[in-house]
Amino acid sequence: MATMATGHGRSSRALLAAVTVMSTSLCAAVIAVGAVLVAVGLTADQPVASLVADLARSLAGPLDGWLTVRTDAGVPDAERMALVNWGLAALGYLVVGRAVQRLLGD
Repeated sequence: MATMATGHGRSSRALLAAVTVMSTSLCAAVIAVGAVLVAVGLTADQPVASLVADLARSLAGPLDGWLTVRTDAGVPDAERMALVNWGLAALGYLVVGRAVQRLLGD
């Protein structure tokens, strides 16, 4: 009976690990797509692109605007800042998802 409980626990941990990796990967993908949409300037006139960019901005959280990227004239460049900061946020989601997967033993 003890081996069945251990086997069942392992499968639920594996399922939790898979769900965690899928959800963090989805968050990273939304952030990456949002950064590209902002960088190419599609968010102003496209409601779907604006929605994705807003969602990406909220998922990026504290990393949104963390590093300031400036143009040659010294003016902050919003498009490059979105690519850099949101790229770091997407990478963070992927790293955390993978770390949780490893901690759960999958």
